[in-house]
Amino acid sequence: MYAGAAITVLALVLDLASAGSQRNIVRQEYLVANPGKELSGVDLDVAVKAAVVALIIGATIRLLLWLWMAWKNGQGRRWARVVGTVFGVVNLFSFTYLGRETLGPQIITIIDTVLGVAVMVLMWLKSSSQYYSAGSR
Repeated sequence: MYAGAAITVLALVLDLASAGSQRNIVRQEYLVANPGKELSGVDLDVAVKAAVVALIIGATIRLLLWLWMAWKNGQGRRWARVVGTVFGVVNLFSFTYLGRETLGPQIITIIDTVLGVAVMVLMWLKSSSQYYSAGSR
């Protein structure tokens, strides 16, 4: 889970490093959604800044969730295993069905998803169940 937190930070750094290219992406998406209309420079700046702020907020929430789950699962809390599994399924669903729009390399998203699945499997191993049983007493 700490690796998931580290990957979240790495993804944020890569995304922020490539934020300059976001301007062209926003402009292109606007033209696709609104054919024949041009986005003003001020509106484009606002849209790019909003995208960067949303990116930072999303990454911060994700980082805090990884750390919280690592802490509580490390304490052997049974409820944390269930909550961690729910988060993992939501992450897998968002990757599989919704696709995650990121500025950085998609390989980070794939690694994050594979890591989430691995964490879910590890949380439900027999030895892990014994750990959670002992931790909840």
